[in-house]
Amino acid sequence: MKKSILCAAFILFVGFIFAQSAKYENAMKANISQLDSIHSNNNADDLANSFIRIGDAEKTQWLPYYYAGYCKAVQAMTEKDNSKKDALADKATESITKAESILGKENSEIDVIKSMIATAHMTVDPASRYMTYGQDISSNIEKAETLDPTNPRPVLVQAENAFYTPEQ
Repeated sequence: MKKSILCAAFILFVGFIFAQSAKYENAMKANISQLDSIHSNNNADDLANSFIRIGDAEKTQWLPYYYAGYCKAVQAMTEKDNSKKDALADKATESITKAESILGKENSEIDVIKSMIATAHMTVDPASRYMTYGQDISSNIEKAETLDPTNPRPVLVQAENAFYTPEQ
């Protein structure tokens, strides 16, 4: 009798664990599939909020907060109204900080997003903010390249920064 009760409890526990995992994976796949249209649909805010809800439900997963930070960083960099950029970049920083604390170690991708966030802050007023954020941009890109030399994203972000930097 004890064995059957213990066996039933184990089966329920395993079923619960796999159900949570499948629910998490399905939600993440659905949101990640929308990242391709983040620029054309102007859905960065909704998508970031969706990732944050997933992260709040799955407290041990760092990726939802990473993607929320990515969405907010992209939104901050593409925002035309300079008065909104700092607030968006600060929200991106909150999400990236949560992702980093859950992960518990340094990560190349997180440093790339930190560089994007610093770039967004700097673009509000490049002339006066370069001294503050320019070093953060460079150091985060260098750190990302050091952590994972095979990761192409630091090179891409560095190239985009060079492309959009005025000649002077």
